Amino acid sequence: MEEISYPLNIVFDIGNVICEWNPQKLVNSVFSNAEEQNRALANIIMHHDWLLLDKGTITLNDAIFRAVDRSGLHEKKVRELFKKTPESLLPFPETVALISTLEERRFNLFVLSNMHDYAFDYLFSTYSFWDKFSGIVISSSIKAVKPEPEIFQHLLQHHNLAAKETLFLDDMEVNVKAAEDHGIQTLLIEDPKTIQKTLFEQLNL
Repeated sequence: MEEISYPLNIVFDIGNVICEWNPQKLVNSVFSNAEEQNRALANIIMHHDWLLLDKGTITLNDAIFRAVDRSGLHEKKVRELFKKTPESLLPFPETVALISTLEERRFNLFVLSNMHDYAFDYLFSTYSFWDKFSGIVISSSIKAVKPEPEIFQHLLQHHNLAAKETLFLDDMEVNVKAAEDHGIQTLLIEDPKTIQKTLFEQLNL
């Protein structure tokens, strides 16, 4: 069996790794009626258009108008849902602390995430820890989303990373599997509150 190299590069997903992503909590903050909450989940967040917005192939206004037509929900409320999306992505203190610890230990830190461009723009301007990362790959900026191979190829090639020296942290098995297909080491994050313990166990630190 080929020896696995010590990962010098740690790559973080954002949703449920760096920041909380809770769609039900988000729709509940906008819609008080359970039936409307279900419609918002099914016709907006769980709809394919959400992925297209992550991919940067439709505009925010197009996504809003299409969501209104599809769901029958009031446009003002739909706009509020999209406005609150980035605001709902609250950083986990445990992950923020881990990022600082890894930087101090001289790991190279990266971000690889599916996200709407306006949502990441909000996060980037609101929180200061992004300067600890050597590179940030956001799906909407390169027109590719996880688990598509193109986004992993971009990460490795654009930042000149050796796959076997890179460890990818994500909360979704399909994305972890896709990273492994490129020879990247992976860690499935099931509980962000214990992220440092889980990561340090894998790194034998």
